[in-house]
Amino acid sequence: ITQSAVAWILGCVFVRFLEDNQLIDPPKLSGATRERLKLASDNHTLYFRQYPKHSDREYLESIFHEVEKLPGVSAIFDEKHNPLWTLGPSGDGATELLNFWQKINASSGDLIHDFTDSGWNTRFLGDLYQDLSEAAQKKYALKQTPLFVEEFILDRTLTPAIDEFGYKEVRLIDPTCGSGHFLLGAFERLFNLY
Repeated sequence: ITQSAVAWILGCVFVRFLEDNQLIDPPKLSGATRERLKLASDNHTLYFRQYPKHSDREYLESIFHEVEKLPGVSAIFDEKHNPLWTLGPSGDGATELLNFWQKINASSGDLIHDFTDSGWNTRFLGDLYQDLSEAAQKKYALKQTPLFVEEFILDRTLTPAIDEFGYKEVRLIDPTCGSGHFLLGAFERLFNLY
């Protein structure tokens, strides 16, 4: 149950990140600006005109299926592997989840949860994943390697390997078998050399 709940939250966070950084358009869950939030609300209304017997659970599932079609994203929302498809919230629970993403700060009028990031840094996803369930964190040793440790290890392993074998021949594995930040850090270094 916890794994499915975490998958629903992370799925929404991923969609929100794409929406707030305008990597998908139009927004469906929410939006970092009032205009984009209005677009998301309008899309919600249009969905229920087409499917009046559905609940917000089906609405969220339709968003996940839509995002799943994007290049490089299919594995994230794959029905075969993502636990969000095994168990989901009730229609009312999905409404609460949707309301959470659209919540406005009463004093500023701004969206409370804004994932806009010009650098598209997704490192926060690893932190979020490790912090959602204390039991899972303890059972599976879910602790994200701090950036300075990742860079320290890559400086002392990948950099010498590149110097010896060249960036086109070097191979590597994620030494922590974690969320992939070692691989992303290595990819960035290799890409810059390319």
